Amino acid sequence: MKYKELLESWQAGGDLAPVTRFLGVRPLSIGEGRVRLAMSTTDAHLNPFGTVHGGLIAAFADVALGCAMATRLLDEELFATAQQNITFLQPVRECQLEGTASVVQKTRATGYVECQILDANGRPVAHASCVCIISKHA
Repeated sequence: MKYKELLESWQAGGDLAPVTRFLGVRPLSIGEGRVRLAMSTTDAHLNPFGTVHGGLIAAFADVALGCAMATRLLDEELFATAQQNITFLQPVRECQLEGTASVVQKTRATGYVECQILDANGRPVAHASCVCIISKHA
């Protein structure tokens, strides 16, 4: 798969995946090993307590982490998340979230990526990380 072409098309106004449309995720910047994404939350993202559901924040982080990893892959490589961790730092209401993810390490078989999610005022909402398994196309 040509991840870089897919991400470039998304950044130019194309579509990435149904989940990014559902979540309202859009690219702000995409570079080698690093992405900045935004997600505008709405009342559809809220839990019964009026704050953004943690699972949706985790899904936003997952998109950012995966996109950052994809920028570092060769065309013949595939990847899957083996483990994702997220720490929620504060509840957030309807607003625009920004996620910045960076590849910390990539080997032939694994990748480690970290992501910071901030609210519209630049306050930390969550920190996420993941370990990816990298393999070659069959």
